[in-house]
Amino acid sequence: ELALNFARVADGLGIKLVLISDGLPNDPGAALTAASTFETPIECIYIGSENGTGQHFLQDLALKTGGSFANNAETANIQDEIETLLLGG
Repeated sequence: ELALNFARVADGLGIKLVLISDGLPNDPGAALTAASTFETPIECIYIGSENGTGQHFLQDLALKTGGSFANNAETANIQDEIETLLLGG
């Protein structure tokens, strides 16, 4: 939730918002509530173990905001995932 509140100043300014996370917020309900108030879709990249539970939270957050979700269990490919999200490919 704190990261979303920090990013709120960029909401609605025509830029992409990308959240890179392990998907384990301190308060999932508060984070989803905060995300639902965003005008800008939030693109989510999951960084963690292949079967990590945080994936589901980030999928929900992306869906709630109209963003996309990328599952990237290996940080070595994060640049490719970010380019895909930012370029819309």
